[in-house]
Amino acid sequence: LNPYKDVPDSLGPGQYDLYRLGVPSSQKEFVTYKFLTAKETAEALRERKKRSDVPGPGVYNLKRYGDELGQEKTKQMERAVKKGTRCWASSQYSHIYQCMKPRSN
Repeated sequence: LNPYKDVPDSLGPGQYDLYRLGVPSSQKEFVTYKFLTAKETAEALRERKKRSDVPGPGVYNLKRYGDELGQEKTKQMERAVKKGTRCWASSQYSHIYQCMKPRSN
């Protein structure tokens, strides 16, 4: 997409006129480019965007790959906290510690 469709292509590299040193700048011709003006003002553009039915950035949540993975893990952690986190080997540990206790005679 070329915004300067009606502007002819300028010269390529190495095809520009070389100026001699010591020539006053009033005698030199410099390359000039024109920039196209906007078709509508910034205020008009803002008004048009306000009235459009398309939501702007940040208004809606965008679904990403890692979001569901994090939510599943969070739900599992919450379930574990609600149930109470106990060690799966607590009975084995208590048996080991009871065997290690010195016997009283």
